[in-house]
Amino acid sequence: MDKDRIIGIIKKFSGRRIAVVGDLALDTYVYGSITRLNPESAAPLITIEDGKEEYKLGCAANVALNSSSLEAKVDLYGAVGNDDGGKMINKLCLDHGISFVEVKEGKTIIKQRFIDKSHKHHYLMRADFGESNLNQMSNKSENILYGEFFRNTKEYEGVILSDYNKRVLRGDLGPKVIALADELGIKSIVDPKPLNNFIAFRGTTLVRPNLSEARAIVGKNNLNDEELALHLKEIMQSDGVVITCGSEGAFVYDCGFYHIPTKAREVVDVTGAGDTFTAALMLSFLSGASIMEAAHIANHAAGIVVEKPGTASLTQQELIERILHEDSH
Repeated sequence: MDKDRIIGIIKKFSGRRIAVVGDLALDTYVYGSITRLNPESAAPLITIEDGKEEYKLGCAANVALNSSSLEAKVDLYGAVGNDDGGKMINKLCLDHGISFVEVKEGKTIIKQRFIDKSHKHHYLMRADFGESNLNQMSNKSENILYGEFFRNTKEYEGVILSDYNKRVLRGDLGPKVIALADELGIKSIVDPKPLNNFIAFRGTTLVRPNLSEARAIVGKNNLNDEELALHLKEIMQSDGVVITCGSEGAFVYDCGFYHIPTKAREVVDVTGAGDTFTAALMLSFLSGASIMEAAHIANHAAGIVVEKPGTASLTQQELIERILHEDSH
């Protein structure tokens, strides 16, 4: 691809105005060291370092973070609990220049990861909080979020629906947002979960599941990659399909079928890579890229963040540098 054109597209990310609607989480990282076994159970005993807990935006909030770090202006719509986790998400949004439109529903979802620093940041385990009693968001909360989105739509060029099958997009909010976006000519991307009401997300500009999600939505195991993408496009009634495939890169179906190889040099942590991909895909598409060009840029963006530990984001300059040096690795 023409590097000058691709870099020109990336530079147009600045000031793009988007909304991110979906399920939020607070990602926490607790650091310590394993020096012996626990005498009570013969399992590893981790000694936690005081003050060594890190907080990051997760799930849809990480999509918003990556969009903001790529210099877009972002409004985030979602639900948190009336608790410390919700307060931390608010603080992190404020710190990163993300406008957060929130409702209070249930408990804030927290994903706590334990990291062993004595073994090259080895990922020991994850504990999830706030997911034992997930219910569909109330009509009142849904109406509040949609009302705020409706009020702000004149400002948006694009909207990302980030579905983690938790709470926010289990009801009618997704279809209402998609319908309004379509009516007003606002581009939309959805990353649907197949176990939820994925049919409710029909009609988005682009649909962007991973490979296992795409197969679950289509419900057929005997399709090759091109047939899978075509069937998914037909089911979701979207303009285009981008399927991420981990180490295999991504498959794109627009007017034709394309495979884009992975761009990662050394995988350290895949946490949140899909969120990064979605953010870069939307901003590229809004900045004049074709679907294939947008997927190419997004693949590079995801390739950068998997080289970093934890839930990570990247800058425009990092992305431009990677594009410039693409052929040298």
